[in-house]
Parts: sequence; C-alpha cells; structure tokens
Amino acid sequence: MQLLLFYEWYAALERTVRCADGWLPMGIDPSKLAPRIAKLKELAEVAGKACPDIVLIGALPDDQTQAVDQLAQCAELGATDYIQASRYNNEQELDQILVRLADLKRQMA
Repeated sequence: MQLLLFYEWYAALERTVRCADGWLPMGIDPSKLAPRIAKLKELAEVAGKACPDIVLIGALPDDQTQAVDQLAQCAELGATDYIQASRYNNEQELDQILVRLADLKRQMA
C-alpha cells in the first residue's frame, strides 16, 4: 500500500520525500504546479531518492482541449496519475464526466 500525502505548502514537500511514496497536489494548472514539482524533485535528489509519485487531484476545465493540454503538461512535469474530483448531482452528470475521462484517456495515450 502506498502512502500519499495531500499538502500544498513547500514544507510538506520535504515530508513527502522523507516519509511518503507520493504527493497529491490539488489542481491541474501546470503553471502553479511547476515550481512545486521542481522543488519536490530537487529535494528527492538531495535525499538520494527517486522523486515520489505525483498524483493530481482536481476537476477538469470545461474545455476538453484545455484539459488534455493541461494534463499533458503536468505529465511532462512528472505527474504520474490523475484523480477526477468533479462534483455531480445525478447519474447523468456522472456519465458525462466518465465519457469525458474516457475521451481524455484516449487522447493522452
């Protein structure tokens, strides 16, 4: 079982490297994630460890092209996984999200 930490501040990145298998930043905006991912990689290198998994958690932008672009940029930064965290009110809304995710996965393959 992996231990994943869900913290946003920089001090938590050191704890992630020291104690966890992965980090769960909130959101998928690559411009916001880039400096934190760079710091996580730096801390891992200094500790002589591999960079922990980076598991993104958040909602997708409404525009599918933007969602693909953002997730692709995050993957280039080192993100390993994505957890969909959009809210839905009924099964139809959930089905729409699942269709988008399937399309997203196909486009990212």
